[in-house]
Amino acid sequence: MSQPLPLPQPLALAIAKDRYLTPQYAFADTTHIPLLSPPRYGQDITSGCRARAPQGQFVGDDIADLKARMLKLLKIFANGDRTGMAKRLFDGLTAMTHRLATVALASVIVGLLLTPLAYIGIGALGGFAIAFAAISMPLLLLCSLFLFHRYLRRPAASAHPRRWPQVAEAAAWLLVVFFLAIVSGFTLLTTAERFGLFCTLALVASLVALPWMALRPSALVARVAQWPAAAVAAGALMSVGVLAGGAVVYLVTPSRFL
Repeated sequence: MSQPLPLPQPLALAIAKDRYLTPQYAFADTTHIPLLSPPRYGQDITSGCRARAPQGQFVGDDIADLKARMLKLLKIFANGDRTGMAKRLFDGLTAMTHRLATVALASVIVGLLLTPLAYIGIGALGGFAIAFAAISMPLLLLCSLFLFHRYLRRPAASAHPRRWPQVAEAAAWLLVVFFLAIVSGFTLLTTAERFGLFCTLALVASLVALPWMALRPSALVARVAQWPAAAVAAGALMSVGVLAGGAVVYLVTPSRFL
């Protein structure tokens, strides 16, 4: 029986993977390798033995072992391709979930900004003095227009964001929240009913804002997309859940005051 012939040390190994298990070059010596002709996925172009696969399996010590190990190696790469496909599907599902959560959270933010206008639309200012409406309406419109301009414009990269728009945005939100706290008590409702009415109006306003946030690029969606994915998902789930739950309870519970 003839002894197996030893093989020289490998010049190159064509097998390598990136994060998606896509074959990449991993040559030890590219002197005799035509770079314009990339190898097929899992193809062995070594001229020797003891070349290691990405998972640490030996390719072979001699010609006979090289063939047997090469079949096993190709099976490993076939499984790796399925793993890569699963990872790509998982990454695609994660990206889609993050996109849905981003749009939902941005819609809730715009919906909260539209809620004061909804209160005005149902006649909430009729329960207050004319002086309150004369003072609050110009301030509310000014703050709302400023926030709408910042949120609904197309996203633009700014290398040096200025400080004063952020301060003005926070001040505008304080005025909007203060107006909501005052105007939500325009009728003789219990605290639970006031909260339920607020949830109903905010949910309707968020649904109105949803197509705009989903179909048109906006600075608000771009900003929310940069937040941590877990925080965006939790914020969207919590805000939508609270608004929907409060609205359902308000709509199915009979009012205590006529």
